[in-house]
Amino acid sequence: MKVVVEHRTRPCPGEQANGDAAFVRHDGGSVLLAVVDALGHGPNAAAVTASIVASLKEIPLNHGVESILAGLHNSLRGTRGAAALVCVLKNWRMEGAGVGNVELRCAGPSLPIRLSAGILGSRWPRLNVFDGEVMPGHRLVLFSDGISRRFTLDALAGRSAAEACALLLERHASPFDDATVMVADLGG
Repeated sequence: MKVVVEHRTRPCPGEQANGDAAFVRHDGGSVLLAVVDALGHGPNAAAVTASIVASLKEIPLNHGVESILAGLHNSLRGTRGAAALVCVLKNWRMEGAGVGNVELRCAGPSLPIRLSAGILGSRWPRLNVFDGEVMPGHRLVLFSDGISRRFTLDALAGRSAAEACALLLERHASPFDDATVMVADLGG
């Protein structure tokens, strides 16, 4: 399974440190996609995000997304907390779950996506895990709440993953928050 992934992120205007991050990890036949958004912005949020990324580099992927998010939740206890969306792709299936104000849109697959309210590190929610088949030609768009929901996937059609990320960050990023977007195109 070939996955072309691009992402863009920027701190809140006026800040140097970014409390958002996008993360991609290829591990054997699996691909982990994640967008994280620590509460607030600035250096303290950036420190929380850095710890999440460090955890994502090491956490086992073969136990599923519920285990991944539970591990992140436990590692964030005592911090300001974060929102996160995690998807694992393997053998043309995608399992995913998200907690907090993160989003996933899919061009192609019809997945029962329902994210969970809550804050990793603070309030563990009843996690809504979704699972479904994906195919070549499908596109996934993951983003933090620093990107407005007021865009359509049709507006990204015909654009490369890199062009789609740049367009979303340029036209739909909040002037009051960190902003992160990830586009993953699934190939043969």
